[in-house]
Amino acid sequence: ARSAAMLFSMLRMAQVPPTAQTGLLRFCTREMSRRAGKRSKRAQVDPTRGWLPIREKLEAVPLHLPELLRLKVVFGRTGDGHTAARHFVRQHLAQLRYHNPDAEIIQRNSKVEKQAYVDLQLASNEPLRLDVTGLPHRLDVLRKVLEAAQVSSESLDASISAAAAMNEVTIDPSGYCGDHPAKTHGVLPRVVQSRRAQ
Repeated sequence: ARSAAMLFSMLRMAQVPPTAQTGLLRFCTREMSRRAGKRSKRAQVDPTRGWLPIREKLEAVPLHLPELLRLKVVFGRTGDGHTAARHFVRQHLAQLRYHNPDAEIIQRNSKVEKQAYVDLQLASNEPLRLDVTGLPHRLDVLRKVLEAAQVSSESLDASISAAAAMNEVTIDPSGYCGDHPAKTHGVLPRVVQSRRAQ
């Protein structure tokens, strides 16, 4: 298939009847303008997309745990005692995976789970189980995990203060996540709205 520009240049040189020429000219100009529009859309770069904003969120809280081999968070999907664990997973699990790429970091949730807990396995110790059921805030879960991982007090304070500066997570039934409308596809939106921690 020949490009529209080639057809346009061939039309000018060829001896084509005027009626056929106008139809082909219209087609060529329409095709060229359509392709030019696509090129201009590709050239625009959206600064809110890409790796930079993702990397900023992942590096916002320093959570490097050199002794960590395995971390597993288990919680229920509903219930008041599981809220802190759910918010901990939503806010900090990706950061833990980013800072500890060699550790196995997983989560499990179910409708029937009665207790929220964190299983930790460090290189120097045997496995630990931290009960996080009923904790009031995700920062309490984070503090418990960092203390069990035997982090120094300076890095513990730095991590907790950086985590406290992050936006809080709340369920937004209107379907908005910050400034972006949710794509619900006919189901109730599971999106979050950010608001500053008090």
